[in-house]
Amino acid sequence: MSDPTPSHVTSEAAGPARAAPHSPSGADAGPQLDLRGNPVRTELGPDARAVKREKIVDALWAIQQAKGWIDDESLKAAAAECALSPAEADEVATFYNLLFRRPVGKRVIFVCDSISCELTGGADVMSQLCAELGIEPGGTTADHEFTVLPIVCLGHCDRAPCCLAGETVHGPLPADREAVQALIQRIRNDRSAARG
Repeated sequence: MSDPTPSHVTSEAAGPARAAPHSPSGADAGPQLDLRGNPVRTELGPDARAVKREKIVDALWAIQQAKGWIDDESLKAAAAECALSPAEADEVATFYNLLFRRPVGKRVIFVCDSISCELTGGADVMSQLCAELGIEPGGTTADHEFTVLPIVCLGHCDRAPCCLAGETVHGPLPADREAVQALIQRIRNDRSAARG
């Protein structure tokens, strides 16, 4: 392919060479700017604010481990520590169903309500479990021993219907009264199921 520049035009005739706009190669070139004139970051990786912000889940988890749940004042403190607004921190806290924004019992039982568990009797397990404990789904027993919560999926469809208490997945679970009473006793006896 031939050069489109006419042969009689020299580089000097075209004018002095200029650095590309926003090019850091020129000695007097300033910072790169975006279309609005704001400085553009040229280094790789998150900036200092992003590094602070990404620690919010850890901060909220630490509060929950210490207090059992995340109260409003603690949430505001975590938000400030992580350069977030309280509303942004609350969005994170309420997004993750293993973070609690209200007091819960010493032992939290998550009953899976995914399609696999629902089709194999998960709703019956939830009903019988709540009946045995004398609470509604989402409720906590009067002695603050148990809270029963639905959870979208535990990822154990091969054990449906199932529940999670502490770090133990229980299933497949029969929904009859004796089996649910035995489940409650197993969870009560399991030290790993107790928080705090």
